[in-house]
Amino acid sequence: MNNENEFLNWGDSFVAQENEFVVLPEGQYKFTVTGFERKNYDGNSDKIPNGTPYAELSLEFTGNEGKTTVTERLYLLKRLSWKLTEFFGSIGQNPVNGQAFNPN
Repeated sequence: MNNENEFLNWGDSFVAQENEFVVLPEGQYKFTVTGFERKNYDGNSDKIPNGTPYAELSLEFTGNEGKTTVTERLYLLKRLSWKLTEFFGSIGQNPVNGQAFNPN
């Protein structure tokens, strides 16, 4: 029987394991968007209103150490337009600051 989802209790010991994730050093990397899903936020947060639409992206980065995948959420909120601007600029769509932008 697989017990990987068994809870640990506060104060319990655990068996140390090697990290299964590839950690890339800080820097700039080319990436590939490997997944995109349209979702609505269904949570309890002071920062993100319930029902906010967002894009959940899977981004694959490759470095000398190997490949790693990062999941990122782009919330469709006016106050987070800067993050949308940065993302679309990073994939070559180059929004112009101060002008309306319709992503392709």
